[in-house]
Amino acid sequence: CESHARCRQQAKRNQAARAAQAVNFTLDGAVLGKTRLFKYLGRVVLENDSDWPALQKNLIKARKRWASISWLLGREGATPKVSGYIYKAAILTVLLYGSETWVWSQRMLKACEGFHHRAARRIAGTLPKRVGPDNWVYPPIGETLKTCCLHPIECYIARRWKTVRSYVEDRPIFLLCKQARRAPGLPMQ
Repeated sequence: CESHARCRQQAKRNQAARAAQAVNFTLDGAVLGKTRLFKYLGRVVLENDSDWPALQKNLIKARKRWASISWLLGREGATPKVSGYIYKAAILTVLLYGSETWVWSQRMLKACEGFHHRAARRIAGTLPKRVGPDNWVYPPIGETLKTCCLHPIECYIARRWKTVRSYVEDRPIFLLCKQARRAPGLPMQ
């Protein structure tokens, strides 16, 4: 019964969203156009509230920065430990900028994880090796991360969430929100 009630509530929310999309706004009799995405304070906002465009933008910036810094680290002969610290300070901050407020999907997490693993393998010098026409051998990522003094990407995401969470929990309004009654039909957070 509970799952059917949730399905009915979700169907009602979907129907309300479709009805909202059908509304046209006019200005002096002219119908205003609609847009699927726009930039707000430098962040790309999508009509379905997906955070994927924001992550893509951050990935592009992080890749560019990593390309220039990794070349320099290699040329200067930096150790994996030092390179890992520089990567955390200069690259992860760009990659995870604004991620405290994102709703993470598996696809988003895998994209960040892939970038993080490739960077760690480059730092440690443990790149995959081809052992046949279609076969590759990947060294264990745990050892690679350990060599670079890095943690899995989920750890850095959790730290950012924790920072924001502790800030929000210290605000006086948080207690009021927590004690408030949830409106019917809204998902439990």
